Amino acid sequence: MFFDDVADAVVRQLWRRLADRGLPNLGAHGHGRHRPHVSLTVADQSDRILGGEVRTDLEAAIGARRSLHLSFQALGTFAGNGGVLFLAVAPISALLELHDVVGEVFRNHRIDRWPHYLPGMWVPHCTLAMGLAPPQQAAAVAWLSGFEPFEALVLDIGITDTTTGKTTTLH
Repeated sequence: MFFDDVADAVVRQLWRRLADRGLPNLGAHGHGRHRPHVSLTVADQSDRILGGEVRTDLEAAIGARRSLHLSFQALGTFAGNGGVLFLAVAPISALLELHDVVGEVFRNHRIDRWPHYLPGMWVPHCTLAMGLAPPQQAAAVAWLSGFEPFEALVLDIGITDTTTGKTTTLH
């Protein structure tokens, strides 16, 4: 899910604040084409998802649910060695419902999703950085902890190829 221009700019500014301190950030990660976003799910079969029936079913399931207001109120980190820093999204019922209908399409088409995106495991978030060493993660939290909470309007929902950064918008 991609955000309105104001929310997009807020996240990009946080990425720049990390970059200015010499820290990894999603804006400069990999292909460098990342857009601020919240992932509803992640799967390894993008060619299959983009083609034919799966895409049609996703577009139908998303339908009018695409106009969501997201509220970013906290910084968070994930347990483990990934060094991920993120903005937490308030899990409102409309967001959880959208997550469920997208998951249902994937289940119906027997497309495996990454375990962290399954119901009961998914933590709605917007990634700020990955690959932070523990001291970097602690420093990044300290530097960004004073961010002003903000809201985002979801303008687009799409499928992104994480290798190339190419996004296909669902209509």
